[in-house]
Amino acid sequence: KVEFSDAPPPSNGQLGPFVGTAIQTIDTATKTYSNILDLPPTKVQLDASYSPLDSSRLKVSFETISFTLFGKQLIKKSLPTGTTRTWCLTYVDEDTRIVRAGAAGGKVNGVVSDQAEDAFFFYMTKIKTK
Repeated sequence: KVEFSDAPPPSNGQLGPFVGTAIQTIDTATKTYSNILDLPPTKVQLDASYSPLDSSRLKVSFETISFTLFGKQLIKKSLPTGTTRTWCLTYVDEDTRIVRAGAAGGKVNGVVSDQAEDAFFFYMTKIKTK
């Protein structure tokens, strides 16, 4: 769960003036994840894959974004090939992760970006599952 972020919406849990719950689900076997903004009755989901750059950084490739209203998917759009970011990870403990993220030579809308790899800050906590 994203507890705090200085990133732009919807990554920071906001959609316009509305604030929801931002979570990230990770599948380490397939190296994919979803960023989900839950703002009932709306859900925004950003799907991506990742590959390790080293022990504390990932290259993230954003693939699709979708919008759901009352459980019905309204839009699912593929993002431009090469829409990538770098994530710098720090694990505080087994339940807390700090992510610093930015383009760092990756592409934004298909154009190479000079944005720093730690341009945005995320404070995240693990949601306990039963």
